[in-house]
Amino acid sequence: MSRLRIAKPPLIPDKSAVPLQHSLAAIPSKTSYTRTLVIGKRQDDDTTWVDTLVEEDPDLDSAIYIVDNSSATLTIPKNKGREGMTYLTYIIDHYSTLSDITIFMQPHPVAWYNNIFLDFDSRKTVQRLKSEHVVRTGYMNLRCHHDPGCPDPVHPVVDGKPKKPVDAYTGVAWLQLFPGVSLPQTLSEPCCGQFAVSSEAIRTIPIHYYIRCRDWLLRTEIDDLFAGRVLEYLWHWLFTAKEEFCPDEIDCYCRGYGVCFTKEDYALYFTLRDQVGGLERQLEDLKRKKLTAPRTVSEVEQQISEIRQRMGAIVAAVS
Repeated sequence: MSRLRIAKPPLIPDKSAVPLQHSLAAIPSKTSYTRTLVIGKRQDDDTTWVDTLVEEDPDLDSAIYIVDNSSATLTIPKNKGREGMTYLTYIIDHYSTLSDITIFMQPHPVAWYNNIFLDFDSRKTVQRLKSEHVVRTGYMNLRCHHDPGCPDPVHPVVDGKPKKPVDAYTGVAWLQLFPGVSLPQTLSEPCCGQFAVSSEAIRTIPIHYYIRCRDWLLRTEIDDLFAGRVLEYLWHWLFTAKEEFCPDEIDCYCRGYGVCFTKEDYALYFTLRDQVGGLERQLEDLKRKKLTAPRTVSEVEQQISEIRQRMGAIVAAVS
């Protein structure tokens, strides 16, 4: 892998002296905040759910980039680096006119990487998102669940044998993007490139650095998939200066979305979910092998139904 030569080091603020969340703590609260939902989509992706959200919320705007149509009203210089190219392009083009909060998301209305207790629903994610929390903290990963992404999925290396290809690619990218900044031992946050960030947090970094990042993405010889992965695990570092950003899941749900569990109920839900998973595998095996009477199958199905009712009651209590 070749390394790009950068004429001069990027000018990014020394965040180690004043953590971002401390510098934003004095921002006065408001009754409402302007928000823009930024998405990169292919032409055949259905994003009508975004249109519905914007129609319902007078404080919400959207910027939907068509990544595979260079003649679209909103598009990107090159379809490379997955969602990273869209995010950087939006920041560069709107740096001086940002909404109070910018929400960066994937185009899918329902997806496995969304939150379980928001029904994996992108629309609910935006609707329930607590704007004041985002403004107060500066940055929020939209996924509360740690797996995948936490703890320490990426261990950047330059010399030596990497555990995974992304470790080596991240090491090379780090030297190119952050010359003079020590290579972190680990970079971790919940997947999958969806987050909300305040305008103040975005502007803690000069615009020319975002331009430099996008130029790197356009020019890098790193495989497109891995270039996108590298950026996915750098956003939290850019906006928080933390190598590991793995907020408590219960706190994330409560402060971020107003969905507040007790520790006991939260743990119980996943214990019950594991029980259902085991029973479903048992049921599938019984049906496939036909080694049991219908009554036994019915009993297992009844157990599953009862446990699901308990799970539903836990969720209903906080919804």
